Amino acid sequence: MWFIGFIFFIYLVTLSVLLFSLVNITNKKVSASISPKRFSILVAFRDEEVHLPALIESLQLLEYPKEQYEIIFINDHSTDASENLVAQFEKASSQVQQLHLKEGLFGKKAALQLAIEQAQFEYIITTDADCIVPKKWLLSYNTYLDTTDSDAVIGSVAIAKPTDFLSRFQYYDFLALQAAGFALANLKRPFLCNGANFCYTKAAYEKVNGFQGNDHLPSGDDVLLLQKFVQHKLEIGYVLQQENLVLTQAISKLRPFIEQRKRWFFKTKSSTLLQKAFGILLLLTNLLVLVLLILAIFNHAYFLNLILLLIVKLSIDFFFTFEMAKKLQLPFRYLDFLLANLFYPIGISLFISQLTNSYIQWKQRSYQV
Repeated sequence: MWFIGFIFFIYLVTLSVLLFSLVNITNKKVSASISPKRFSILVAFRDEEVHLPALIESLQLLEYPKEQYEIIFINDHSTDASENLVAQFEKASSQVQQLHLKEGLFGKKAALQLAIEQAQFEYIITTDADCIVPKKWLLSYNTYLDTTDSDAVIGSVAIAKPTDFLSRFQYYDFLALQAAGFALANLKRPFLCNGANFCYTKAAYEKVNGFQGNDHLPSGDDVLLLQKFVQHKLEIGYVLQQENLVLTQAISKLRPFIEQRKRWFFKTKSSTLLQKAFGILLLLTNLLVLVLLILAIFNHAYFLNLILLLIVKLSIDFFFTFEMAKKLQLPFRYLDFLLANLFYPIGISLFISQLTNSYIQWKQRSYQV
């Protein structure tokens, strides 16, 4: 029992430090009066005809001088109407162009590499086809970059309009992951970002040789690139405010959700010691909740320990996640948060059982990692 108590103590201390860091994050109010920097917005897509209309509509509403940004879509061999949707957008706007991956090239990294080579502006911003970007998206980045010398800037991402249990679980899971990422970035230990909202200079990308070294992995165009920026001691910043928040769609079915998390898990082979330590701590804490539950079923003497440790864990998780929701002005439903967190230990156990299969199915493609 002492080992379980020790792990929970480490978890409590770690989350408390991160919460203190998160609370102290502030960003400058977005301003349109600052001299505009130039951005190349990149969107790699494959078979996204369902999601592209919402993204395109949000891009059309951007409040930023049109001559100061471009939008590059990269078609990764789509088989649906995605190409036609982007072509219509390209025809309607001189800022938009569509590129196509050649035969033999595939995947998000190859698509982004192609676009970065042709991007004409100094700042690269990546997002995904299933996202909606805010009107002041570029203004928020521009305001931040006006007062810093950052080579890369981490932006925030949240799940849009969760409706069922799976999407609500992803909503609170995303909030917690984002909170940890921003808290550590504020402590000068950036280790997490999301390619749905990530900004970096073209010069920084070229300095670290882009995706070279991890281009064989089906994911990692964001976190592993950030890791390379850190290793080269580049300046990493962050923007945590509603005006920068990109909304993404939850995965609606269980199997694709598991495959997504498998992609995230297997790229940790190339992660830093800090990333691995944090992941192990989260894994152990949640698995020990399940262990205590099983022990309590067979021996009621463990029931009080289970309740006390659950109260401790849920309390710190609540304050941590709630603070993130408050900073981004996102809704927070207490019952949904409670159900998501109580399910977490069970969900992790089920997920671990899937890791014996190193094959990943994603976008009608199979990968072995």
